[in-house]
Amino acid sequence: MSASASPSPVELAGDAFRALRRAIVRSRGFSLLLCTCDAPATRDALIANLAASLPGLTLHRIQLPDPAEQEPLEAVAALQPPGPVMIVGLEPLLADEGRAERLLSALNLSRGDWPSRIPVPVVVWIPRRLLARLTADAPDFFDWRSDILDFPELTVDQVRPFAVRDWMYGVDPRLTREEQDARVQELEARIAATLDNDDEPVCRHRLEWWEELAELRVLRGDIDEALRIRLEEQLPVHERIGDVREMAVTKGKVADILQARGDLDEALHILSDEVLVVFERLGDVRSKAVTQGQIADILQAGEKLDEALRIRLEEELPVYERLGDMREMAVTKSKIADILRVRGELDESLRILTDEVLVAFTRLGDARSKAITQGQIADILRARGQLAEALHILTDEVLVAFERLGDVRSKAITQGQIADILQARGELDAALVIRLKEELPVYERFGDVRSKAITQGQIADILRVRGQLAEAVHILTDEVLVAFEHLGDVRLKAVAQGQIADILQERGELDEALRIRLEEELPVYERLGDVREKAATQGKIADILQARGELEQALRIRLEEELPVYERLGDVRSKAVTQGQIADILQARGELDEALRIRLEEQLPVYERLGDVRSKAVTHGRIADILQARGEVDEALRIRLDEQLPVYERLGDVLSKAVTQGRIADILQARGELGEALRIRLKEELPVYERLGDVRNRLMCQAEIALNLLARGGDGDRDRAESLLRLALTDARRLRIPEVKTIEGILDRHGMVSDRGSRGGNL
Repeated sequence: MSASASPSPVELAGDAFRALRRAIVRSRGFSLLLCTCDAPATRDALIANLAASLPGLTLHRIQLPDPAEQEPLEAVAALQPPGPVMIVGLEPLLADEGRAERLLSALNLSRGDWPSRIPVPVVVWIPRRLLARLTADAPDFFDWRSDILDFPELTVDQVRPFAVRDWMYGVDPRLTREEQDARVQELEARIAATLDNDDEPVCRHRLEWWEELAELRVLRGDIDEALRIRLEEQLPVHERIGDVREMAVTKGKVADILQARGDLDEALHILSDEVLVVFERLGDVRSKAVTQGQIADILQAGEKLDEALRIRLEEELPVYERLGDMREMAVTKSKIADILRVRGELDESLRILTDEVLVAFTRLGDARSKAITQGQIADILRARGQLAEALHILTDEVLVAFERLGDVRSKAITQGQIADILQARGELDAALVIRLKEELPVYERFGDVRSKAITQGQIADILRVRGQLAEAVHILTDEVLVAFEHLGDVRLKAVAQGQIADILQERGELDEALRIRLEEELPVYERLGDVREKAATQGKIADILQARGELEQALRIRLEEELPVYERLGDVRSKAVTQGQIADILQARGELDEALRIRLEEQLPVYERLGDVRSKAVTHGRIADILQARGEVDEALRIRLDEQLPVYERLGDVLSKAVTQGRIADILQARGELGEALRIRLKEELPVYERLGDVRNRLMCQAEIALNLLARGGDGDRDRAESLLRLALTDARRLRIPEVKTIEGILDRHGMVSDRGSRGGNL
């Protein structure tokens, strides 16, 4: 190999630094690494930079005592909070023969206790000249070592850049697109310069460079190139040098990519038939448990929740408990909580996260994992309708933690969660500002195509709710769909097509919406084996059929295609939602008693058991609808005032509160209390829609106010009513929504020329 192709000392040290950090990050419990470095200043700079690049961990530095004064194991075990341990300053101990013999003997004798007493990585820093002495005179202890890394002497300035290049959880997601480009070019240049050298040490360095390059490709959304690197550049080399373990690890990463692409069956085949058997044969119980966790991830993605939960509880968790690996126990419990959340068991999921996972990460001093767990807790609170509490956790706990860690990407994700809550509360403008100003620019800066496209889809959803349907369709069609097609992500492409179908359905273009559901969306979920999304899509098809008046077919789908899936999955929440939709159909067919029974006996008890106050309030509203239709207006009004409205006030859900006040006004108007109904519409309801920019609800409220004025028939009421109806009609025509015909009908019935169809009224 030419001299120009030989790595410089800085490159060699940088590679060793990254290998050290990877070993620390991927360590699950106790592990031992030896680092040789002849320059104490270089060693100290490397340790300082290592600590700076792992902000979520507490790095300890210790000089071992003479065993005559304190056992080395006890000195290390006393370090709190738990975190990676850097052992330095062995030179004086080893220079004195008596002390050296005591130290090495103590290490050998306590060998079996280190994994159970020290559940963290331990790094021993020594000069090169002492390496042979340690490994020869304390062979039992140093047999634990997983690697020996050598660091040449460097200046402090040469060491400093190492800290900002790496990240605790893989390639640093904080790198900007330009920094990623520079790193890719550097890695490709190194690989190209060593391609003609097949010596094993060089091959192993090249494998590390390919590894980082593949991770960068995944980060940038280029998963096809990442897959090619795994299959064509890494696997053949591991096979050639006979590294069976690394072949299995790489195949596991291939399975990760296939899972991301939606190829769940192939990913499951690789993990079950190729990876798991290797770790079983090697007797590597930890890697076997990790692989079983990956299998559980795929099963969960394929909605096989019971089997995924069984693996977590019976195959994975007991291994980490036996190894005393507190971190992996916490991670696995977090995933168990996630399965329970999907199954609708929110209370137990919340208990595990709060009482077990959060406590573990706090005790470990892992600030980042603690913040992630708090975000999961906020998600459950949001699902239960506790929006104010969820918002408090995200704003005051999670966001602050990621800001302190300098984790810009996780901060953006958290801001997206905050926007979700604001959108659920009807604060659309605030949610949109966060998406556009805080979240989207981060993904653009980091070149994260997938996250950018997902965020654009969420922006389109806000625009849809605000009534800006044309702009929403433009974003979905020209930005989001194009991105997912480029990434080859068939699942997210199907999701985006579903969003387009939602908008078409709102505009009354039911035939095209139905075509998309049947021809573009449903076949994808069938091919992926995603029974949950398939059932949800069939539910959307039933919505369209119901809107077209095809109630029998819609009811058949609910009862035979959708409901049995949720029952089989044990998803009590989705089952309750579907039963509510069945009640909607029965109510439309005039079967009010059965619809009411379902609401009271099937749906409401589920939300009460789940602690979902929002869904419970919504169901109370549906019950009030039925009572109102049966003429029981006093009880309907009581429910609106006592059961529904206070919940939305307590949750800070201004949109749902306004909608409920509109329903109250409906009852008052039907009872002839026109003045109070009009006051509510003008003072309580309409200003909310105007403030939130909710065009659709605003125009419908304007139409209701007009009807109220026409019913009152006071001086000037007819002119005011006509003015409001024409404003509403203009907005409805601009949005191209079915309400156009409703408003035209009101104008025509009251002798006001609607100018039908002249401004796009015909859909």
